[in-house]
Amino acid sequence: NTTFLEDGVGQILSSLYFTDEELEEIDARTKTDLALFESKRQRELSQIERRKRKIRDDLAYLRENKLPLLRSSVYTPESFLEEEDKLNNSLIELQESERESDVSIHGVVKDTVLLSELLKNASTYYSHATQLEKEQIIGKIFSELSLLENVFSFRCKNGFKVLENRRSYQCAPGRDRTSI
Repeated sequence: NTTFLEDGVGQILSSLYFTDEELEEIDARTKTDLALFESKRQRELSQIERRKRKIRDDLAYLRENKLPLLRSSVYTPESFLEEEDKLNNSLIELQESERESDVSIHGVVKDTVLLSELLKNASTYYSHATQLEKEQIIGKIFSELSLLENVFSFRCKNGFKVLENRRSYQCAPGRDRTSI
């Protein structure tokens, strides 16, 4: 029956968040691993900066020596523009890589913890939702959800995988709904 299924899904939703102990462990790991990740990130940023400097030097050379390069037929006007565009595009790609690198591990962990906090209330929202809203919530969180012999099995979508519990959920009238 629908109530049975909705209660089971609500039970699963009520467990899709980090416990206080897990949050403390994440915080401790973040502090120790942050230095390693930051060191690696700094090495990558310095490599990107060296490559950007080389591209800027090449662009400056092209611009300063445009007429001599064209007169000596080193470049045709079209090939000169192609080379300049190629260098500009490479510079843009490096700048994008640099921006992506600015997303620190601390920011990712912070976002994951925030998601966990938001999901603490998901079962309450789910229990008060309309049938259509419940289907939408299930569709947003789960990639697979099945019930076999009163045991729910599920897989969360990628954004929620980090919160996926390794518990099975038994739903039967008058029984504890969570069995570990």
